[in-house]
Amino acid sequence: MTHLANRILAYNQGRIPALLAYKYAGMAESPFRFLRGSCHLFYQDLAARPALPPSPPVWLCGDLHLENFGCYQADNGLAYFDINDFDEALLGPALWDLARVLVSLLVAAPDVLQTSPEQAWQLAQDFMSHYRRHLQTGKAGMIERRTAKGLVRAFMRSVGQRKRRQLLAKRTQWQGKQRQIITDGEKALPLEPEQKAAIAAQVGQWAAQHFSAPAQRQFYQVEDAAYRIAGTGSMGLARYVLLVRGKGGSNGHFLLDLKVAQASALAPYLTQAQPVWANEAQRMIAVQQRVQFASPALLAPLEIDGK
Repeated sequence: MTHLANRILAYNQGRIPALLAYKYAGMAESPFRFLRGSCHLFYQDLAARPALPPSPPVWLCGDLHLENFGCYQADNGLAYFDINDFDEALLGPALWDLARVLVSLLVAAPDVLQTSPEQAWQLAQDFMSHYRRHLQTGKAGMIERRTAKGLVRAFMRSVGQRKRRQLLAKRTQWQGKQRQIITDGEKALPLEPEQKAAIAAQVGQWAAQHFSAPAQRQFYQVEDAAYRIAGTGSMGLARYVLLVRGKGGSNGHFLLDLKVAQASALAPYLTQAQPVWANEAQRMIAVQQRVQFASPALLAPLEIDGK
């Protein structure tokens, strides 16, 4: 156990303590949350005891577990259900993603899925059967809102009906004439004023470099910022929720997610040659755009403090 703890501590060294505490608390909740928070352990162990046959290189999610599938709204305004986390994405053996998602299914069975071991094995076999059938078509498919079923259909409908005003009402509050992000320790933690100012300045510089129209530049004017509490594996890395001017006026604000990109946990264990990326954010976005049918709205890389 001490050896395992040391491996976890070593990997998470240098992360923001206030956010890292949330990660460790989450990992202690259940075996599935532990799996989500320890992607590096999965691939360390896989490399140390290789048990998978060779498989062709594909664009990997890298951390393909049950809760890295989800619903989101794309740039075209439509809702999609797809893989939605690409922090660890790289080019690697196809079976690595398959192994990760099947292990996540079996680990999640008792607590998250509330199924017996026998039912979990049947689910794994069903997953493999569907995976094989779709692979044989030679073409990636997509799930549309009108044809989706069960939980996925409910998720897609809720995302399609989600209103920005409702989200703003949940996550922000008015302080006089200024709208501010609620930092209650559940979804967000406060930043120091100088941190907010630095982020606002650098996002402003990025917008000025990339957009010529004043309205586009003003959209990204940061009015407030806070640490965002979300996910498990990436918790502890710098991640912010930004309240930006958006389309102007009290109902025109937007909330944006800004997260730092670090090297993939898979990288030390891959022998496959990788493309030359300008930086880690470009890697994540490039793979995401290749794998998803449509990518989330406002997806873009920018540099803050050399990261």
